[in-house]
Amino acid sequence: MAPQNSARDSLSRRWENYQLSKTMAMWACIFAAGTTIVIGFGWGGWVTAGTARKMAMAAGDVARTELASTICVERFKAEPNRDGRLNEFNALAEPNKKQKFVETNGWATMPGEKYPDRMVTESCAAALSALVYF
Repeated sequence: MAPQNSARDSLSRRWENYQLSKTMAMWACIFAAGTTIVIGFGWGGWVTAGTARKMAMAAGDVARTELASTICVERFKAEPNRDGRLNEFNALAEPNKKQKFVETNGWATMPGEKYPDRMVTESCAAALSALVYF
């Protein structure tokens, strides 16, 4: 019988004969866990609880502003002289004058609030700028 030369063994035979040590198994697990974490947070979209909380707060603020802006536009549309008011509004050239116009008329002040929110005022002024005549 001829002695077996490990260089001549096939890859599958060498794979079958390989025995993983505990140390190598531990390092393989650590590497796999580390790779999973890096890929998950880097490209997988995972976030920490703090980041998720910030994202939820920002989404809530945006949704609240959009809703309040819609209410502001509906209040404007309920005005008795809305066509004349829209002409006055469109005659203003500067965005901050348009925002002041919205604030002065009280359309951006939400029920239960004493003062209008700046973001609501900006959003409402932009929405009113996009309005066409009724």
